[in-house]
Amino acid sequence: IYADWRKLYSALIGGQSGSGKSTLVRNVLAQSALQGGRFVVIDPHIDSGDESLAHSLMPLRQLMMVEPAGEDTAVRESLKYVDGIAQARLSGKDQDRTPVILVVDELTGLLTRGQVGDELLDTLGLIAHQSRKVGVYALAIGQQFQAGIFPTDVRNSFVSYFSCRTRKDTARVMSGNTEFAKAAAELTIGQAVWMTPQGEMHRIAVPDCTEHHLDLVAHTLDGKTWTVGDTSPD
Repeated sequence: IYADWRKLYSALIGGQSGSGKSTLVRNVLAQSALQGGRFVVIDPHIDSGDESLAHSLMPLRQLMMVEPAGEDTAVRESLKYVDGIAQARLSGKDQDRTPVILVVDELTGLLTRGQVGDELLDTLGLIAHQSRKVGVYALAIGQQFQAGIFPTDVRNSFVSYFSCRTRKDTARVMSGNTEFAKAAAELTIGQAVWMTPQGEMHRIAVPDCTEHHLDLVAHTLDGKTWTVGDTSPD
C-alpha cells in the first residue's frame, strides 16, 4: 500500500491495550518522516519514560516542531502552536504545505481533562474539517470513542481509520462501519485494518518498528545510509 497524508488525511487509531497501536503509530510516522513530515506530539504519559510513545519517538526529535507535551500547560501551548500554523495557512499568509502532523496519544484520557479537553476538541475539529486541506493533519490514538467522551461531530469529521485488535462494538463506534468493526475484532497482534477516506478496507501486516528503526530513519534523513545491525555507522 502506498499512501501519503493526502490519502490518509486525519486519522483515528484504535485498539485495545497491547494490540500494537504504538508500533503502528511508529510505522506511520517513520513513513511520514521520509516524506518530509513534521510533528507536534502530545502524550500524557511522557513522564513514564521508556514506556511512553513520546519517548519512543525521540529518534525523530529533529522533526518535532516543539518539545513533546504531557502536562496541561505544555499541551495547551502545543495546541495553540498547531492552531497558529493552521490559521496562517488557511488565511493564505503561509503558503507552505509541508505535512504537519499533530500526534495525540491517550486521546480518551486527555478529553476528560477539563479545559485541555475542550481546546483539544477545538483543534481536532479545525484540523479534520478544514486544515487537512492545507497540510495540517491529526493522528489521534485511543481505546474508546463514545459520544459522551468524544463528540460525534468531531469523531465523524475524521475520514481515515486504523484499528488494531479491539472489540467489535468499539470499532463500530469509532468508524461507524460494521465491516470495519468485524475486521478489527478478527485481527491478531501485528495486524491492523485501515479504512480509507473512500471507504475501502485494507487488512495490513504491521512491521516491527522500534526506536532502533527510527534511528535508521533519522540517520537516512541526515544523508547517511546504514543497515539494520550496524552498531557504529559512518
